[in-house]
Amino acid sequence: LRHSYAYLLAQAVHQLHPSAQPVEYQITDHGIYCDFSDTLPFNQEDLQQIELKMHEWVQQHIEVYTENITPDQAALFFKKQNFDFKYQYLKKFSDSSTLFFHKNNDFSDIYLYPLVPNTEFLEYFKVTHVSGAYWQGDATQPMLQRIYVTCWADQKQLKKHLKQVEEAAKRDH
Repeated sequence: LRHSYAYLLAQAVHQLHPSAQPVEYQITDHGIYCDFSDTLPFNQEDLQQIELKMHEWVQQHIEVYTENITPDQAALFFKKQNFDFKYQYLKKFSDSSTLFFHKNNDFSDIYLYPLVPNTEFLEYFKVTHVSGAYWQGDATQPMLQRIYVTCWADQKQLKKHLKQVEEAAKRDH
């Protein structure tokens, strides 16, 4: 499920900030984060707009189309799009790997796993914060913008997590 939230986030960022390129994402214990290149630093207002766009698409029940693709096919696609970081990322996969190419409207991206077929299944999330991160953790590489999202299977889990974060912040000195 969290892989699908990464797609929803990347699509929202792409819609609101067309020059921003999703580079890669990671699953965490509480959700996901996704790195973006070619963008100015995001601020709190940007994060609120991104979250609103994500919720809008959930309410619209947008279908997500999927096809299997090889790493070489994916790398070639993103190279043609001038997504240099994505191209470099994809070159590390073996030819025997199967990746999943997902698209809807004017947005396409590649994932290691299939996603939910429709955005209606992605209701329970909150965009939490942004930070900078160097490409591949190397301080000699360009700085990317990393957006964090906490996401859950149901409203109860989301509320419980947000309450825990709030309580921890109260005790942080």
